[in-house]
Amino acid sequence: MTYGINNTDGGNIFMSNQSKKPGEDDINVDPVVPEAIGKQLKRMYNDVADEPVPDRFSALLDQLAKQEQDKK
Repeated sequence: MTYGINNTDGGNIFMSNQSKKPGEDDINVDPVVPEAIGKQLKRMYNDVADEPVPDRFSALLDQLAKQEQDKK
């Protein structure tokens, strides 16, 4: 069983399940794989976090804040 992900350099990083006894399903992972996954996830999160808040969402937040303020 082989799994692959694309790394940032356009190449592939692979991890494979070596011959194991029945019932052993551990996957040997190249130490580079978790680092590459972490970097990709961080990059994706930062892209989303940098997007502007939609106007409709801002309006809903303003309405909620006003309702909370009116309760006080």
